[in-house]
Amino acid sequence: MSEQENSAEDRNLPASEKRLKDAREEGRVARSKELASFLLLGAALIFSGRRSAPVGVVVAVVMIPLLLVGAYRLLPKTRFGRNVILSGPVRERGDAIPDTAELLKLLGQVGHVLTPLRPVGTCDFSGRRVECVAEAGYVQKGATVKVIRVEGTQLTVRVTDEA
Repeated sequence: MSEQENSAEDRNLPASEKRLKDAREEGRVARSKELASFLLLGAALIFSGRRSAPVGVVVAVVMIPLLLVGAYRLLPKTRFGRNVILSGPVRERGDAIPDTAELLKLLGQVGHVLTPLRPVGTCDFSGRRVECVAEAGYVQKGATVKVIRVEGTQLTVRVTDEA
């Protein structure tokens, strides 16, 4: 008989004590899924009793925050997390609130009202849209206004008759 046939027959025979001992020493042991299920069932039964209710609350109070913090820190580093979590918008400089230095350049300029000023609205100064505050009262859409004051990021405008 060939070696393959011998090894096939050896697999069908019960293992010798020496082979079992060697397998245990090397960590090659059969593991049962039933053992893990049994342990999980036992833990559930232990924590479901009335006496262990405070223990369950303590475990929940400790474990839930730990899991949330762990997910918050570890999830973005995983490939799955990078695919699931949205990234923030990429904004260019000057995209948000205008700089005061840029607004000071508008002092004395004339523009047109794009949205009614009640007293706040949007005005156009040479193609640049800026939020403005009316000096007094309500200003109609389409009116001509002049910048009279710049305070921080707030432009104050006055209605003019210039066209």
